[in-house]
This record gives sequence, C-alpha cells and structure tokens, in this order.
Amino acid sequence: MRHQTGDMRRRFFLRNLAAFLLPALLAIFILGGALFVMSSQYASVQARSIGEGLLQQSRASLEFLLGEIDTMDIIFKNHPPFNFRLKRFLMHAQSGVSYEDYETVANATSLLSAIASANQHLFSIYIYYDGGGEYFLDSASKVANLSYFYDTDWFDSYQAQSESVRMWLEVRNIRVYENDANATPVLSIFRRISPYGKANAGLIVYNLKIGSVNQLLRSMEPNADTHLLVADESGEIIFSSDEEIASAAVGRVPQLRSSNDETFITLASGRYRVCSLSSEYFGLCYYVLQHERMLSELPMATLKTLVLVVSLCAVVSVFAATIAARNSSRRLYGIIELMDCASQHKPLPQVQAVPADPYGYVLNNILHAFLEQDQMRSQLAERRYEIQVLSLQALHNQINPHFLYNTLQAVYWHVVGKDGAPSATSEMIVSLTEILKYALGADSVSVALEDEIQIAQSYLEIQSVRFPGQFNVFWNIAPQTRTLQVIRLLLQPLLENCFQHGLTKRTQQIDIRICSSVEQGRLLLSVTDNGAGMTPQRLGEIQQALETPSKWENRHIGLLNTHKRLRLLFGECYGLSVASKPYQETVIQLTLPALTDVFDMQKIWDEGENHGLGCA
Repeated sequence: MRHQTGDMRRRFFLRNLAAFLLPALLAIFILGGALFVMSSQYASVQARSIGEGLLQQSRASLEFLLGEIDTMDIIFKNHPPFNFRLKRFLMHAQSGVSYEDYETVANATSLLSAIASANQHLFSIYIYYDGGGEYFLDSASKVANLSYFYDTDWFDSYQAQSESVRMWLEVRNIRVYENDANATPVLSIFRRISPYGKANAGLIVYNLKIGSVNQLLRSMEPNADTHLLVADESGEIIFSSDEEIASAAVGRVPQLRSSNDETFITLASGRYRVCSLSSEYFGLCYYVLQHERMLSELPMATLKTLVLVVSLCAVVSVFAATIAARNSSRRLYGIIELMDCASQHKPLPQVQAVPADPYGYVLNNILHAFLEQDQMRSQLAERRYEIQVLSLQALHNQINPHFLYNTLQAVYWHVVGKDGAPSATSEMIVSLTEILKYALGADSVSVALEDEIQIAQSYLEIQSVRFPGQFNVFWNIAPQTRTLQVIRLLLQPLLENCFQHGLTKRTQQIDIRICSSVEQGRLLLSVTDNGAGMTPQRLGEIQQALETPSKWENRHIGLLNTHKRLRLLFGECYGLSVASKPYQETVIQLTLPALTDVFDMQKIWDEGENHGLGCA
C-alpha cells in the first residue's frame, strides 16, 4: 500500500507539474520572444535615432565654426576702399603710412582679435594681400612679417595653389618657435579675397585648433560606446572624438554620402555600426561609430529577465505541484476507503476536512462505477423480462439509494464542517442529492412536468457553479402543460447535451431556451441552445442513430436513451428529433402524449403486445 501511495503521489505530482508549468512556460516564451524581438528592434531604432541626431548636431556645430570665415569674406570683399587702404598700408609699412591707413589697419586688427578671442577653438586668423610684400595681418600680433614670423607654411601653400581654386583645407602643425616639440595641430581654411568677383586680391587664413574641436566632439557623445569622426573629401580624418578609434579607422571609414547609409566595420576595440552624413560645405563627411553593445544591451537584459522568470516559475510550479500531489493522493485514498465501507455496509468513516477538493470529479466517478455495477446486476437478475424490459431497466440505472444518500450525506457534512457554513460545493451536493432522490426514490415512472422542471433547475444550479456566468436559461412553459405527466429525467439529458456539446466548444456565453406546448393531444417539449451546433454530417449520423438503435455509439448517449425510452413506453409515433446549424443553434424536440393521469411502468410492461399507449 505504501508503494502504491508513493506511485500515485508521483503520478499526481507529474500531472500537476505539467498543468502548472506548461501553460506558464508557453505564455512566458510567447511573450518573452515577442518582447525580445521588440526590444531588438527598439534598440536598433533608438541607436539609429541617436546617431542621426548626433550627426546633425556635430555638423551644425562645426559648420557654425567654419562659417565665420564667410563673415570675414563678406566684410573684406564688399569694401574695396577698405581693402585698398589695408593693401597700401602693408606695401608702405617700412617707408611710412598715412593716419587714415593706420586707422584702417587698427580697426581691421581689432576685428580679427575680437573674433579670435570670442572663439576658443580658433588659433589665429591671417589676412594677406597680393603686392603687400612680406607683411600681413595676424589676429595675435597685429602686423607681422614673413621673414620673422614663426608660421610660414601657409604662405607656401598659397603660392603653390592654383588661382582657380578659391577655397581649400589643409591640416598643419604650427610651432611658435623653431624646434618646438609641442606643435599645435590646426585645420587651416584658405579663402581668396575677390572684391566684387574680380581678380584675386589676397587671402584669408582661418586656423582652427584640432584638439579643441575634438574636445567639442567628445562633449557631444552620449556614452562611451559612441564616437564621432569628421573626414574630408579624400577620406582623411580631420577631427575625432577618440584618437584610438580615429587611428584604427584610418583608411577603413567608408565614403558614405547619405544619411540613410550605414554599414559595419570591425576595429581592434570591437565591431561598430557606422552612420554617415555628408555636407556640401567644404566637402566634409561626418561619421558616427556605435559599438554593437548598444544594439545588444537591451535584448540581452530582456533575455536575462526571461531566464529569471522561467526559473522562478519552475520553482513555484514544483512547490505547488508537490503540495497539490500530496493533498490529492490523501483525498483520493480517503474517498476510496469511504467507498469500500459503503459497499460492504460498514459504518462510514468521518472524512477529514481538506481545502480545494475536486468533489465534482470524484463524485461523478463514484456514481458512474456503482451505476454500471448495479445495472449489470439488474440485467442478470431480471432475465425473465423481454429484451425491451431489460433495456429500459438498464436506462433507469437502478442503484442502492441508501449507500448513495449516506455517502453524499457524509461528503456534505464534511464540506460544511470544512467551510463552517454552506458553500457553493455543499449546495452542489444538495442539488445532486435531490436529483438522485428524484430519479431513484419512487416506483412510478411518470411525474408532473412541474416536478421535472424543478429537477432540471437543480441540475442547472450545479452547472452554474461549474460554468459561472457562461450561460443564460429562458423558460417558456405553457401553464396548461405544468400538470401533464412525463417520464422521469426527461429534460436533464437534453440540458446536459447543451453543456457537453454546445458550451464547451464555445468561449462566449450561450442561451438555453426550454419551451412546452400542447398541439393535437400531444405534449411538445423543446430545448434550444445557440452553442457550437453540428455539422450536416454529424447531424445526419445522429438522425440515423435515432432510427437504427443497433448503430448507437457512446457520443450523445443521453439523447439516444431518451428517444428509446419514449418509444418503448409510448410507441413509434413518439420520441425525439434533432435539428442544428453549425455555430448557430441546436434544437431538440420531444413528442409524447399529453397525459393527465399517472401511468405505471409495470402495468405497461405486463400488458405485453401493445407496449405503450399507442399513437394519438
């Protein structure tokens, strides 16, 4: 017995574990998979949005810095007298200048100094005029001489450049004194001065500190996995927010000229997604490099959370399955002991109070087993009757009501004792007791329709606990039919068919209608539901089974038994008919004689040949 108990508990554990864990895992994996995909897509879109915003911001900031040379170009090229006096001053700087020229130079150098001081990223500004000899204007030293000035590379570049080129860029290193180890890298922007579009008159040199601009780009980075690069038309990197990234990307940054373009490159520090944005201003191209960690960080966090939830769900399911298996096995063996005592006519033991017991399932199995056994005993003991009498007695399922009443009474008091007051479970047991008492408590086969309706309502109360809020019942009973005589348990199989084949196949609420009427001396009863309905093929099978009893099957056995009972009692003119439309409704109609007097089954059987009341 101990081995059987352990084996039963193990089976209960596995079944409960599957019932708890599998639906939860299915829901977790479906939702988790969808969340993982959504988080991956969100991370990609978010990274792209950040990259595009950073490209726009860096381009706007850098073009603002570079745009100051346009302002100076407008000032110098649109004022020919101003240019003339500056050039004249530089040409006669050694021999002497007029006060007017000197004042013009003072204003020009003040302007250059103000612009250079206001812009922390600007190293210096040079203004040079053709014909001015070796003198030029410098934002730092006012008037400078090429022979003594520390930076002359720009002048060599100017001399070597074709006159057709009005503006160009050049990366240079400026040393304040000879052999200066701390040279300052700058981006020099050369722009020719052409007053009113005439021949070239001179040159503006705008020197931006590369290190300062790099620091500006670093301040724009939202995180350590995002880097900014700025390259010229040839692909040479000019500015960068990270020198190591810039060194590794030399010659490898693709020449993309559209903000929609993106690709991936692999550097020593990892794999990066590259977004680019080209600019017509100076032919620069801006790049944002985003480490692939940015794309996988959110999905990986989602995956870790999913694993944690699955693990927690597994632990909770194992714990719940263990508790449920222990309680179920204890309850089952207690009910088996109760059943053995009842079958041997021994005093029934007191049932221990346990919570959350599946009473409906256990009671149905107990009743089913004893009804089948008693049916077999009845068939063996009553061989003297005709085959039809044996079939009708088997359909009435004669059993020992004393055992069932005692068993149900013990279970009822067990439930009341557990809950401390009547509950939904105890009310179900009371309703079931009333149905059994009604079916087994009298010898007469006929009852008033009013009594049959009350028993049907008890059955509906049981089903309302099982299917709360899932069905509505509408009664349309003609007053003159309530006292007419019908056979016992006539409506219950029809209502059971509504729940078994109509409600369980639909998720929405169904309506059940019970109607009665009298037409031409016949009592017509109908049960209609708007449940799942039947296919034409299935309806044809049932109609054929009603006409051919030998081909009956286990499905819809309640309908077929009711049909046979009516024909055995009243003749071939009476019985049951079925009509149905898939997913619309099913109508079951009963036809029997409208009798007002109680009729006795035994008398009908003893009369023999007529075997019923005949067709009205």
